Amino acid sequence: EWGAAWVFPGGAHNNRACFNPWVRFAPHLDEARQVLCFSPETSGGLLLAVPPGRVDAVLGRVHPSWLVGEVSDAPGIEVV
Repeated sequence: EWGAAWVFPGGAHNNRACFNPWVRFAPHLDEARQVLCFSPETSGGLLLAVPPGRVDAVLGRVHPSWLVGEVSDAPGIEVV
């Protein structure tokens, strides 16, 4: 795994420096997995916001797809 070898694009470190103050990570996520969340290859155009009542319908029609989170009133982003 590239993360275990600590191989990340430079943009990941720039994104982390900029956005890290608003992100909370679960204690079980090691630093490599945290940096991976800031990788520019995993941002932009890959996420869909879907109303809760439509999630199953979208997951059934868009392949491949995964449920990765939910929107809440809490400030910032929590990665679990």
